[in-house]
Amino acid sequence: MSVEKQHINTPALLNLVEDLLNIDRGSLTSDTRLVNVSAWDSMGVLLLMAELDERFGITLNEAALANLRSTADIIDVVRREGLLTE
Repeated sequence: MSVEKQHINTPALLNLVEDLLNIDRGSLTSDTRLVNVSAWDSMGVLLLMAELDERFGITLNEAALANLRSTADIIDVVRREGLLTE
């Protein structure tokens, strides 16, 4: 079964990540370093992976995960798939 890919804008994507990590809305900016987010742990990574796959049909491999260092990197993943609306 294929996933119908959704489109999202940057503010909504940041809100989605905040919700996944259970942190306050407005906590993240488009260039927040993930190492500075206390909720960015192995569970946060798994939640993001699952949500990107379910909502956008984006599967992250180990190399892609290792390169997620900031919210800008998450935004770029969605942009590269052509699913980011400005």
